[in-house]
Formats: sequence, C-alpha cells, structure tokens
Amino acid sequence: MRLRPWFLAAFLVAFCAGVFLLLEWQRRSRDFSDSALLMHFPDDEGSVMYLNVQALRQSGLLDVIAGQRAEEEPEYQDFVRATAFNYRDDLDAVMAHFGVDAELFILRGRFSWDQISRYMKANAAKCINGVCSLPVSRGRYVSAMPLSPDVIAVGTGTHRTVVYSALNLRERRNSNLPTDPFWLELSPEFLKNPKRLPEGTRAFLSAVNGARNVFLSVSPESGRLEARLVASFASAAEAAARRSKLEATTALLRKFFERDKQRPSESEIATMLLSGTFEQHEGEVVGRWPMPATLFRKAVEGN
Repeated sequence: MRLRPWFLAAFLVAFCAGVFLLLEWQRRSRDFSDSALLMHFPDDEGSVMYLNVQALRQSGLLDVIAGQRAEEEPEYQDFVRATAFNYRDDLDAVMAHFGVDAELFILRGRFSWDQISRYMKANAAKCINGVCSLPVSRGRYVSAMPLSPDVIAVGTGTHRTVVYSALNLRERRNSNLPTDPFWLELSPEFLKNPKRLPEGTRAFLSAVNGARNVFLSVSPESGRLEARLVASFASAAEAAARRSKLEATTALLRKFFERDKQRPSESEIATMLLSGTFEQHEGEVVGRWPMPATLFRKAVEGN
C-alpha cells in the first residue's frame, strides 16, 4: 500500500503534537513538594536552606520581617513592574544549595517566564533553549530556567549554565526535613569552618561539630519567633556531652556580660544566645532561643 504524501504529513504532525503534549503533561505533573525539591541538589558537602514564604505570609510575619512595601529599593520596584513578579505576593517557597563554587536555588510560586526572560535579555542576558544566563561579576554568571509553570531554578557560579544541574535528580542522604517555615541544614564541612555565620554563634556550632545531621530552624511560637538547633549524634553519651558543652558556652557568655555589667541590644545576636535552653533525647540534642524579628531578617538577607 502506497502512503499518500498528505497522509504522511498529517501523521507526522499528529505524532509530534502527541510527543509535545506528553512532555508537557510530564512537566506539569512532576512532584515539586519540599522533599522533591531537595532531590534537585547535589548530595555533597554543601549546606541547604529552605524558606516557606507562604507560611510566613499567612501568619502575618512576612511584612514584619521584610518591612513595608514603601521601603523597597527602586531597582526592585522596576523588576516587579517588568516581570509582574513580587516575592511578597507570588513566591511560596525557596530552597537553596550552597556549594564550594556554585549556588543553586529552586523557587516555587507564580511566575511568567516570558516576562522574566525578556527582563533578563534587556539586561544583557543570553537565552538559549529555555535557559537564560547573565554575567554578574568577573568570571561568574547567574542562569535561570523554568522546571514547571510554577517552579523556576536559578544558579550562580563560574559556568553560564550552572542551573542545568537542577535537572539531575538524586537520592538524598537525609530526607527527614524540619516542618518549620525556615531551616538550614549545615554540612559537616561548613561546621569545621563556619565563617559565614555571625562570630557569636561559632562557639555554639563548634559544640556540635561532628554530628551526623545539624539543622537550624525558625518558627512562630506563641506570637514570637523561636530559633531551634537539632543535632543528631551516634550515641546518647556523645549527645549528653555536647549538651553540656552548649550549656557551658551559654553560662560563659552570661558571665561575660554580668562581669562588664552590660546588656546587648535586641538587634544583637548575643541577646538571643543568652536565653538558650537545651534538651537531650537519646542521641539528639535540641537547643531553643527566642529570636527577634530583626535578627531573622538579617539571617535571611545574609547580613
């Protein structure tokens, strides 16, 4: 039987349309829950951060932490007008991986990729095959791509397409994630040399160096914020020793301020650290501190 040219052309069009619809269905139906987002990151010595913006928005804490809209920088207001995206209204969650020479962010919310890519092009970005990359400093780039209509990946590093690494799904060594709206998983490598954290916190983190897992988290508690540290150790005996070290570090800090008859202001990290309490449950140590909103804002901004 001889196929007519029009029949063959129609078959090819239908086949291509079917493949496109199948790929689009797979893209839209992929799992982008919190635990699934974690699988887009390398399972290496990097640290992972998570921020549930939707939960903070619903609790009313987002405006307290971020400040008033009128305080936003003019450059950010221009970005909002050009992209129709404002994190206050449109961002639901962000998870980030901080590696040795690259950072990767997965954002979940409501986006218009067409408008975002046009904005990036207007600022000297190159967009190829759905990936836009933009030089931001000497030898470093920001690259971005959509993973689904409501999920975007953003990478920073020395390669133009560092964001491509978000396409590789990996099994994680730790899938038991905190339920708090903000948490930070500290890698063993980071704990050995925690230069990114405020100086006052380093003595506390040295007390949990060598733990299997270390999470720092923040959650609303009785109308205020509470910072929490959870560190897991190989044995109950080791956990007990680390709890004692944390309590001793806190007592030493209190004596320092009592001796000099000083009291740190609410905006200082020492105010929070002076109020720490610690518990041990088998091989796990839990520390708790009341946290002023101003300190949380600084932590999220990286100041």
